[in-house]
Amino acid sequence: DNERVVGVFPLFLVKNLRGRRLISLPFSIYGGPLAETDSVTEVLLGRCVGIVREVKAGYVEIKPASRIECAERIGFETLEWGTGTVMDLGIGKDALWKGFAERFNVAKGATKGLRFILTDGERLPDFYKLQLMTRKRLGLPTPRLSYYVSFFEKLPGRVKLAIVEKDGKAIAGDIFFLYRDSVLLVLNVSDWRNRGCKPNDFMIWNITDWACRAGFKRLDHGPVP
Repeated sequence: DNERVVGVFPLFLVKNLRGRRLISLPFSIYGGPLAETDSVTEVLLGRCVGIVREVKAGYVEIKPASRIECAERIGFETLEWGTGTVMDLGIGKDALWKGFAERFNVAKGATKGLRFILTDGERLPDFYKLQLMTRKRLGLPTPRLSYYVSFFEKLPGRVKLAIVEKDGKAIAGDIFFLYRDSVLLVLNVSDWRNRGCKPNDFMIWNITDWACRAGFKRLDHGPVP
């Protein structure tokens, strides 16, 4: 608008066994147009439809954090591919613990010697090893280590890496973002061979505990398929 940017819509062309498709954004739980007004959003979505035809993609996948009112009018369909899960941290740690369905697993993890470590990215190599192992087992591509490093370089103080250790070895990891009064869980990975220790439940509760003590109000788990 008069040479001033009023909207941005990142799209990536992905080509694999599922065909050609545009995604906003790959490797992310949320993604979609950023615009100052609804009319700008409509322009961005309209251009997106044109790009789909130009690159001969089968479809475009958008993962907005909230409903886009004008999308259906342009021809987009709403798919209930996941349900957002947001914990209200304002009710207090004690109430959260009483309502935490997996608290038995958390206690079990503690008896198994699990240890929770919160870092500013120092344990990324350990996280990346787990990520490579997990995604290879599932047949999924893995971004380079530099992709994860960029989180901490571009958003200093706004990204945390949590690690769960057993006998001095990392068996689970979680990267999460800090935005205003919210903690947004972005990437979780664990060694399936240690699933009996329930490291993911142990991880989530310890992140919840830390977020409460740090004064955050919401813990956003993102869409859960």
